[in-house]
Amino acid sequence: MYIMGKAGKTLAAATAAAVLFLPESGVKAQSFSDVSENAYYHQPVTELVGQGIIGGYDDNTFRPGVSLQRKHAAALLTRALDLDEGSSSTLEAFDDVDGSHPFAADIASLADAGIIEGDGEKFHPSAPTTREQMASILVRAFDPASTGRESNNAAIHLSNVMDVHQEDVQTLADFGLTTELDDFLPKQETSRGQFATFLHRTIVFQEGGEVLAPEDPDTWRVNGIEIGDDLADVQDMWGSPEETVTSHQGFDWHIYHNGYRQVRMAGIENEDVVALYSGNPVDITGNTKAQARDRLGEPASYIQRSRNRTNLSDADWRDYFDIEEGYAAVFYDTHQGDRINGVQITASSIEERQTSIRGDLMPADEEKLMFTLLNATRVQQGLDPLAHHERAADAARAHSQDMADRGYFNHRSPEGLNATDRMREAGISFRSRGENISRGHASAVFSQQSLFNSDGHRRAMLHPDFDLVGVGVAKADDNHPYYTQKLFVQ
Repeated sequence: MYIMGKAGKTLAAATAAAVLFLPESGVKAQSFSDVSENAYYHQPVTELVGQGIIGGYDDNTFRPGVSLQRKHAAALLTRALDLDEGSSSTLEAFDDVDGSHPFAADIASLADAGIIEGDGEKFHPSAPTTREQMASILVRAFDPASTGRESNNAAIHLSNVMDVHQEDVQTLADFGLTTELDDFLPKQETSRGQFATFLHRTIVFQEGGEVLAPEDPDTWRVNGIEIGDDLADVQDMWGSPEETVTSHQGFDWHIYHNGYRQVRMAGIENEDVVALYSGNPVDITGNTKAQARDRLGEPASYIQRSRNRTNLSDADWRDYFDIEEGYAAVFYDTHQGDRINGVQITASSIEERQTSIRGDLMPADEEKLMFTLLNATRVQQGLDPLAHHERAADAARAHSQDMADRGYFNHRSPEGLNATDRMREAGISFRSRGENISRGHASAVFSQQSLFNSDGHRRAMLHPDFDLVGVGVAKADDNHPYYTQKLFVQ
């Protein structure tokens, strides 16, 4: 946990070594190749660049979708508040920052001002800044209530916000600095575009100006990446993936998850981005099913293929939308007020070439993908990720294959063997266990979302005592997929 304290206003010095955020002479947001004039962060970036608070990269990009690290937040606030250079002795409290660190002066300035601290021993300078941490930093730095302006006493959802940050998130809502009242997405990492927008709003508010909510965006984008971008764009903005797997539609998923805190994936084919996935809402969808349908219209009832069309069955946990780029699958958490739990965007060229919705999945790759998505689900719900257990994976795989080969779908085999029997036959000891199964879903993405919205399966994947899992996927001769998760504690 990172603790925020009350700010004290002093005077300025920023470290010249903090090159990523130093403003470049004469740079305007319009000249950044990745900041379009209709982007919600265009005006904030333009004005912050003009004020000498923020800058771009040497390749003339701003990289609005890149997560903001804590050291960069320190540099931005040092400039925005015009703080005195902090005392080098302040850094003695941090094992991971000394006087030679390129952001030492900025971190010391904020620590001396009482705006931000570490966890008692470390500052974690390269850790991402979550949205709830951002709220506390901005409120402690600028103290909106001190302006004397009227509070809205906004009704904002706070149950998923850490106690230490709830008052600060509430303050942003009370003074109109956020309009995300249904879900502030407190655990989501703050992107550069988001932080620039919130910082700009707060400065405008502090100076007595009116804060206007940005217009709804009209571009499908995941952390700064759109369909049609290329692999170099992804690597430039997101870095190297944690894993790469082949999707059921033939392209490769490049998977990023930052310790399962924020899953995002780019589907790559011939060096181009042909699909995207986010484990969180994206700007264009809003945060709930109602918002998504209001913004995007009626969900699609079918997907048009090159030679036929695939009719879509009704499901309360997902909608398909026919969009300019292709199709967007928007997933909901039906247990939490239909909040958006993920979004997958697939290019028209990919969907149109399929002869069916299932494609040709690779079981081993789907297992890796499901393992990642399962752990991301747990971490999003405040639980620890599960460790992979190979023998449990073998048992899960065998059960999936048995169901596929013999055409049944049940936790109990035709001979009467149940999940406990299969674990014991595999020589696996356990104190408590659960088993989730699903079939027919196009990929692990859809299977995991479906399981998460089923009461019993949800309880199993979110069991606080479980710490091990084995995932097994198989497909029948007709390509019909079967998925099994074995979750347990020894």
